[in-house]
Amino acid sequence: MTELPHKGGQLVSVADKSRLRPPLPLQKTPQIMENNTPPVSGIRFAHLSVMKMKKTNIGFTLVELPVVSKCKGGAFTLVELLVVVAIIALLISILLPSLSRAKDITRETICLTRLGGQLRGLFMYAVENGDFLPTGPDAPMGLPMPPLPYSSIATNQLWIGDIPAYNGCGALIEAHLPAEEFFFCPGDNSSDPAEELAKLRDRGGQDAYGSYLYRQRDQAESARLDRLGRNDDGAPVTALLMDINSEMPGMPARHNHSGRRVNVGFADSHAAGFDNSEKVFTLREQDVFNPFGRLDEILKYADSLGR
Repeated sequence: MTELPHKGGQLVSVADKSRLRPPLPLQKTPQIMENNTPPVSGIRFAHLSVMKMKKTNIGFTLVELPVVSKCKGGAFTLVELLVVVAIIALLISILLPSLSRAKDITRETICLTRLGGQLRGLFMYAVENGDFLPTGPDAPMGLPMPPLPYSSIATNQLWIGDIPAYNGCGALIEAHLPAEEFFFCPGDNSSDPAEELAKLRDRGGQDAYGSYLYRQRDQAESARLDRLGRNDDGAPVTALLMDINSEMPGMPARHNHSGRRVNVGFADSHAAGFDNSEKVFTLREQDVFNPFGRLDEILKYADSLGR
């Protein structure tokens, strides 16, 4: 048996010659780093393979390890997309009513602030005018028959174009409440607040109406703040100002806060909001033949809330 020399001084028998592998062909191979991975620079490969040394009984051989991709498909399935869309739709349906209610509360708060500003204006006017509250002119309205003076009827009218003259709270504009916007509720959902505001600023030959019903001397013994007296039911007069709500045919429907709530200002200087789901503050369709009687009912009900 012939023995052949081998690297390292070891002898290998001819019988074991078949176990010898032919030498690797000369080619550019990536250099082996200390961590057994090829450097980034060097020969370009179709993909980056991981090379490591495998020890055999005749030496070391380079072995290419299989490449395991670290990236997996990131696309959503149709079912997953539908679930996400359904969740978003559910959240929107929950949040929208809350946002709408939040806007309503904001409008009611601004309305209450503006009504309170008018109350303060009324008190300032009374201080400067012998404790008398402002009223419209004593000229007859023309209706009902026999005609009643403007000053004796609760109204949301601010300017009388025919005379011309202020009516009700309109008298506050000259000195105590020059910002005409304060006479209009942000929750006024009638079709004409902007138009009425323009008429009020013009002070011309057209009547102008605001968003608040002012009592004047209606269902009161006098216009003096300290001597308002009692209404026809014998109860003390307490309410001075409130949101207007009218559904009577023949005139534009006018609601503040969609008629659901009504803010009321009282003679003791406080203001508060009340439920109107039963339309206790509303001029209804059936009141078209007796609107002034219905106004009296509304005022007397408001008086009962201020006691």
